[in-house]
Amino acid sequence: MGHLLRLAVVLVILAGANIVLWPPMDSFAQLKPDRDKRLRLKKAIELQKPSIILAGNSLLDNSVNHLQFSKLLGIKALKMSRNGSASAYWYLLFKNVIAMSKHKPDSVAFFFRDYFLTNPSYRVTGRYKKLLEEVALKKEPLLDRLAYKSSMNPVEQAFALYSPLFQQRDNAVNQLEKTVKGKFISSLIDSRFKKVNKSIKSIFNNRKLDKHLLTIKQLEAESSGRRLYDFQIENKKSFLPHILDIGRKKGIRLLFVRMKRRRDLFRESQPEMLKRYIDDLEKYLQDNGATLLDFTGNKKLTEDLFSLGDHLSKDSGRKVFMRILAKKMKPLLSRKQSAR
Repeated sequence: MGHLLRLAVVLVILAGANIVLWPPMDSFAQLKPDRDKRLRLKKAIELQKPSIILAGNSLLDNSVNHLQFSKLLGIKALKMSRNGSASAYWYLLFKNVIAMSKHKPDSVAFFFRDYFLTNPSYRVTGRYKKLLEEVALKKEPLLDRLAYKSSMNPVEQAFALYSPLFQQRDNAVNQLEKTVKGKFISSLIDSRFKKVNKSIKSIFNNRKLDKHLLTIKQLEAESSGRRLYDFQIENKKSFLPHILDIGRKKGIRLLFVRMKRRRDLFRESQPEMLKRYIDDLEKYLQDNGATLLDFTGNKKLTEDLFSLGDHLSKDSGRKVFMRILAKKMKPLLSRKQSAR
């Protein structure tokens, strides 16, 4: 009992010293905003003055060339895709860049997969924090609450605010990786760090993987955590209501484009829970003046048009998709313009 008491006293003293020497952080996100990058993005909007902005990640980047798409639409489109981004990035991009630009686009379209619109903590840690810093302000209380705090238990929250080691965990992992590659492996094969890194990337390049097996593993990874298919519950904890609110206040029409995945090439491949989720999402968007464009069942997007994983190819896949997308969007955008 005496040993436990002494241990408890030591822990209290250490915790107190930790607070004195390292004051608690004022946020869970701990971002270092890149103001110059954010201003450059705003400048691009103000210079090009697009009627519609397309926001998304590499799925959008592969699928659309904004110059060619502008010709198909008959109005100016600007693509603002960021590989690896998800709903937290799109929310910040919309709030801090698009909505704050001197030029206001008529419409903004968000390109997404399945339930990713209502998964706020997806891709917000590690290397993905750098993406958020490109579009974040110094204080982002909603981001802090939805993307970070909500996914932590009380112990993790305490460590995130008060423990310097926990706060530096991403840097520690990166440094460990560099040490293993740069010293251990390099010494074994008598080579430099850059050559080792290049070789590793070449050997484990995604393009060398079996496309169907990669899709299976990707779906397994996405479904390994808590189930995210209850729209009514997940939406309340997401950025989606806030994105819609900004669009409403700024008078910007919002479109949400659900991209076809390699999984969707096969009949009855979508879980029933996901189908119900999308039905609820579509109704919610309609009730809030937004539009869902769902291409998961489009039969013109065949397997030969896909590249790696869920990505369409940048040649034939892109050409076919842009024609399909323009045909769906054109009537919607025409109504928006005529109403002005």
